[in-house]
Amino acid sequence: MPKTEIMPVKRGVRPPRETTDIERSLNRLFEEFFTGGSALPRALRGGNGESMIVPEFDLAETEEELIVSACLPGVEKRDIHLEVTENQLIIRGERKGATEEKGRAWLRREQSYGAFYRAMELPSKIDPQKVKAMDKNGILEIHLPKVERTKARHVNVE
Repeated sequence: MPKTEIMPVKRGVRPPRETTDIERSLNRLFEEFFTGGSALPRALRGGNGESMIVPEFDLAETEEELIVSACLPGVEKRDIHLEVTENQLIIRGERKGATEEKGRAWLRREQSYGAFYRAMELPSKIDPQKVKAMDKNGILEIHLPKVERTKARHVNVE
């Protein structure tokens, strides 16, 4: 029977930083996978130029709107397509790769090219008719105005 060593754990003793970093990365991977985020973090995606692009999102909120920033460097405006409902945002498009040039051989290709698709459930209802999107140096910024909440109204009983 093989000898098994057991490492005692004391209360109040923190695990090494590397362990918590790994745990944090695994938690993020599972959270993103099961909530419809980018199923594969950047470190696990291929770097051969043929891997699927997974745009990274930032989501901010003010009293009046939600603001989504999507990192889409090298993607032309005409290749970005947005779909919005009152509770979901879908971004799809394509990042076109560099064309082959005679006399030029790739020694390394780490940038990803190809189609991308990202869907995000929104935490607040928004008005799809008032959504505005603009591209600023490869960062797509989308302003999603929230639906105005209807105020409670007093009803007299007759």
